[in-house]
Amino acid sequence: MSVRYPLLNRELGILGFNERVLAQAADPQVPLLERLRFICITSSNLDEFFEVRMAGLQEQLRDNPGAMTPDGMSLQHAYDLVVERAQRLR
Repeated sequence: MSVRYPLLNRELGILGFNERVLAQAADPQVPLLERLRFICITSSNLDEFFEVRMAGLQEQLRDNPGAMTPDGMSLQHAYDLVVERAQRLR
């Protein structure tokens, strides 16, 4: 019997990480300058995310719209989920 290991979507994982970092910035128990640092980290990460990851996902979608991601989602579905989740970070 073969064991299947579920894969996580890379882009959704990155956004999840940034959601957790941003949640630290919203925590009133965290000192103010630390909260600002978390906001700066999230901002920098999201800049890179859109410049590299989203651009790559869009390019893959343009070049091979019927392809699947390593975690088994269609590229279009993965793209739609990433866009939806990224909009929640605004």
